[in-house]
Amino acid sequence: METSNSRQIAGGSQKRIHNVHGFKAERFLADHMTEKGESVTNKAKRNHRTELSIEEWAKFGYYYSDFCEKTLNSSMEERIDRHHANELSVETFTEEYLKKQVPCIIQGVTDTWKAKKYWTFERLYQELKNTALKVGEDDDGYSIRIKLKYFFEYMTFNRDDSPLYLFESSVRDLKKTKHLMKDYSVPVYFKDDLFSILGEKRRPPYTWFLIGPKRSGTTVHRDPLGTGAWNTSLAGHKLWVLFPPTVSKSVVKGRQFKKGDDEAIQYFSEMLPEIKRNNPDLVYIDCIQRPGETMFVPPGWWHAVMNLDDSIAVTQNFLSRAFFEAGWLQTRAGRKKMSVKFLNKLKELEPELYQEALRLNARDGFIMWDQRDKKRPTPDEKYEITQNNGKRRKFSDSSSSSSSSSSSSSSSSSDSESSSDEDSS
Repeated sequence: METSNSRQIAGGSQKRIHNVHGFKAERFLADHMTEKGESVTNKAKRNHRTELSIEEWAKFGYYYSDFCEKTLNSSMEERIDRHHANELSVETFTEEYLKKQVPCIIQGVTDTWKAKKYWTFERLYQELKNTALKVGEDDDGYSIRIKLKYFFEYMTFNRDDSPLYLFESSVRDLKKTKHLMKDYSVPVYFKDDLFSILGEKRRPPYTWFLIGPKRSGTTVHRDPLGTGAWNTSLAGHKLWVLFPPTVSKSVVKGRQFKKGDDEAIQYFSEMLPEIKRNNPDLVYIDCIQRPGETMFVPPGWWHAVMNLDDSIAVTQNFLSRAFFEAGWLQTRAGRKKMSVKFLNKLKELEPELYQEALRLNARDGFIMWDQRDKKRPTPDEKYEITQNNGKRRKFSDSSSSSSSSSSSSSSSSSDSESSSDEDSS
């Protein structure tokens, strides 16, 4: 049972300095969350991280740290190219960044977007306050959603080390949010997206609407299926670090420097300085993304992101023909059924890339899912499969089952390291 003191520590029911976003609703004019708001967000937190009690969400006291403020006010030497959209042609971007797979920041993309004017905290509250949006997943992978009015309460009053992060991928599908898709357009630099030939219903999730409280973020990861990403901030500042694909996972993860939970605030404030100190020749890019700026993240680049203040952003993953090979290799291994449909669409609409996909399959001896032996197992085989934790065994007394096993082995040997979804915060 939670005491009144534990409610204050975990739920954010402590005195607020000021209403930084100018919310006019009464729920923001008190000095603590409403009882309903606290109940809803605490339930979401329990379901999202079952290993933590409510009190443990604030156990390290990062709320009291001045890391975000110091970083924002620092004169850090940024190692990234910045260009204004008015001075960066598509051709130059393609040759210098897309094909070479080099990160960069593009300014001015939002100048023609309605979102630049309309995506404010107050306006989103007025339009979407009763809309339930995704703030995490439970242990079974199901989405955890809470109404935006409660999330904005939480954003205003929470004192958690690493707050819940609103990360909605169904904006175009939800009746109350699909109008947001009209408020922005894909920047001209990222129009080449081969997964679009699959259609909206068949392609992997690729668009996310983000609202991140201060200190929220994502730890170091790579984006899935060999995709690149663009991320545009409409409000707030994001701290980024990016490592090229050549840097090993063990180095960027820095597990030996981990002292607590695997959260962005700890990674940036404690682990990353140790990673840099212990790897003096490390190649990396760190920078601050400002409101109105768009970050380009090439495929395969490790990256971590943290919100230095409350933020609103939109991000998309895309597969350009500039990095088709990496995308195809990961897609055929990670999405076996979708890759068959993708290959058929390439044959119809992109014959040269279709031939390239066939060449890569032949080079690697990769067998597409629809061409594998799908013979149903005999009763004896079913028993053996059950006893072997669901995995098919090679049977010496059955040539057909041996053939099936070797076919499966051939395809699985081409699997690449799976990547986690992203933030593209």
